[in-house]
Amino acid sequence: MRLPDGIVHLAPTFDHAPSLGCHELDSKKARRLNTADHNFTVEAFASKARSALYLNENDAQALLTSEAFLEAALQLPAAGRFWVEILEQVSDAEIGILVDEVPPARCSEISAEFAKRIMLANKRALVALKGALQ
Repeated sequence: MRLPDGIVHLAPTFDHAPSLGCHELDSKKARRLNTADHNFTVEAFASKARSALYLNENDAQALLTSEAFLEAALQLPAAGRFWVEILEQVSDAEIGILVDEVPPARCSEISAEFAKRIMLANKRALVALKGALQ
């Protein structure tokens, strides 16, 4: 987000529940967590997530979340590299701890595992873009 002072800042984002599968039934999440079908995995689900951002106003589909990050990072490569490097420092265990802090009354065990796997998949996808930011 560019403020009137011309300085670029990260903009806060909210309501990520849909991207963590809140609209999926636990039975479907369980199938995705345990499938051998590469096209039905949690990782496949995560890779198809779309942002609310369009590259051009006439585009029919919003950018994939990884595409949205890459487009922003290509405009400010140093910032993109910085955030990927920060993300690399977040361990898989830390992601698990974060999800485990959600009270069980608000998130089933299946939903928690599904959310962890989505976040890990997204982390890997963004870290894989690091080479494009050199």
